[in-house]
Amino acid sequence: MKNNKTIIRYMLKCMMVIFSTLLLLSSCSNIFGNIGPLAVPIVTNSFILSWESGNSTLPGISSATEYFNIFYRDLYSKRTIFLEKTPDAECTKTFEVSELIGSGKYELGVQYVCKNGKTSEIHWSTDFDAKPAGGWYISINP
Repeated sequence: MKNNKTIIRYMLKCMMVIFSTLLLLSSCSNIFGNIGPLAVPIVTNSFILSWESGNSTLPGISSATEYFNIFYRDLYSKRTIFLEKTPDAECTKTFEVSELIGSGKYELGVQYVCKNGKTSEIHWSTDFDAKPAGGWYISINP
């Protein structure tokens, strides 16, 4: 019995060393590639934003999505700028680059608004669970 406990402790220590090593190495961009959100360069006058809605879209219930609010902000900034709301619960919207203030790097955010007036938190393009993994942002150069 004592021998089994010793083996288990040894295995746990080995797993901790492996986990710690991987955690340290994950910041090495030459091994794992670029870490962090993916830059999406915008080189045209417009772009299409599309998203998945996790909220109910069943018509006739008060918790159904009525429309979405779209926001943007400078990359890693806390200052949120309202862009516009969708006319309905459509999950795709085309934007003109001129609608954004100047050139730069921007995160985009979506918030659903229910028929009963309740809103979700803003889901940002750089959120941990954004797709692709690690998130993304748009980059607009003058």
